Amino acid sequence: MKTAILYKPGDLRIEEKSLPEVEADRVLIKVDLCGICGTDFLVYDGRFSVELPYHNLGHEYIGRAEKTGGKVEGIYKGDRVVINPNYHCGSCYFCRRGELEFCENRRAFKTKSNGGFSEYVSITEKLVYKVPENLSDKEAIFAEPLSCCVHGIESIDLKAGEEVLIFGCGTIGLLTLQLCRFKGAGKVIVSEPVKARRDMAKKLGADITINPLAEDLDRIISKAVPRGPRVVIDCSGAKDT
Repeated sequence: MKTAILYKPGDLRIEEKSLPEVEADRVLIKVDLCGICGTDFLVYDGRFSVELPYHNLGHEYIGRAEKTGGKVEGIYKGDRVVINPNYHCGSCYFCRRGELEFCENRRAFKTKSNGGFSEYVSITEKLVYKVPENLSDKEAIFAEPLSCCVHGIESIDLKAGEEVLIFGCGTIGLLTLQLCRFKGAGKVIVSEPVKARRDMAKKLGADITINPLAEDLDRIISKAVPRGPRVVIDCSGAKDT
């Protein structure tokens, strides 16, 4: 199969590799489409440290189950699936609380396989999820980033009519914006320096879009929401926000 391997920052090669093994608890997935996460850019540029050569680029993918191990019970050949890229032990303090993102043992788990920038991936069944046939590939690859946004919105407990300020409207910010609208938010204000993203935010339901590098953020917000927004969500990851 063809797979992408990063040998050093900026040196990404497409090479032939044997199909990954399908152990008893694993599913072999034929990848149809894979999204590009911001983390993939950081790894490629060398801004996120990984062990080289690196075989695990790409985790937002959609595909079909090609083969299953002997202990796999819920996934069958031909099933259309997406994956959760975060391994968790299921038994530590945080896992038992349902806070899988804080798993105390997650770094001990390795994929034993490649990432989604390959023709095939082998992954444990507990991280594989079926998706309906009427969901397009381009929609399905948003399952993982969208789940992060849904988790955030659920944690906020946003109520109908409440004002929201969102910093940053990349993919995560735009998904969060749509979820806020879905939850019945009142006025939604977006702070984003990139014009194309501000334009997209406007199309997706933002009431006010602000360029924080060229406009007075405080003044505009104070005028639009005199008491201040009820909820502020940072989707930029920038320390300045």
